[in-house]
Amino acid sequence: MRNIIRYLRWGAIFVLGAVVVFWGIRTSSQLKQDPIDISDPNVDWSEIKEGDHVEMDMEYVLDYFTTTTEDGAERSRKYSYPRIENDEIVDVIAINIAKPKDFYLYDDLCDATYDWWIGSTKDVNCDPIHIDGVVQKLDKDQIEFHEEYLQEIGFTSSEISDSHYELVVVSQDNPKWVIIVGVIIMLVGLGGIAIVTIKK
Repeated sequence: MRNIIRYLRWGAIFVLGAVVVFWGIRTSSQLKQDPIDISDPNVDWSEIKEGDHVEMDMEYVLDYFTTTTEDGAERSRKYSYPRIENDEIVDVIAINIAKPKDFYLYDDLCDATYDWWIGSTKDVNCDPIHIDGVVQKLDKDQIEFHEEYLQEIGFTSSEISDSHYELVVVSQDNPKWVIIVGVIIMLVGLGGIAIVTIKK
């Protein structure tokens, strides 16, 4: 019985490693696609879908609508990125920021966007932020938070439903390291299974 539990434990570790490797390979495959520049005014956002490799130079951004915390500290935020045509917001998509050290960059851009939007400044007086990532779908709670935020700033129900508010752009680090970590975890699992088998 004890050996069975050990097999299951090391087997679970092996499976975890396999999942990490699969995720890394899938992300690597997505990033090999030519990126869609969604900051390009000629790009049609209606064609954006989950799994797309996208990039943009964000010249403006709205506030964040949800945040995750761990041990009382913020770990990530999701900001709302608008598509603006003729000084009107015609679409929005979420942007995931998973590095707390970068929050101030987005807060500064958000403040500069607001000052420009209300007419306090002629331009958005802040440096653009480059994003390179993969499109994913927000979970149910995050979708509701985004919808509530957009309603608070004046979006109608039809405007929200016609937007991409359910999607989020997630920046991706080098997936090769993810694959390497996954392989290491798998090897640890295999090693544990081998040790239990030898001692049996």
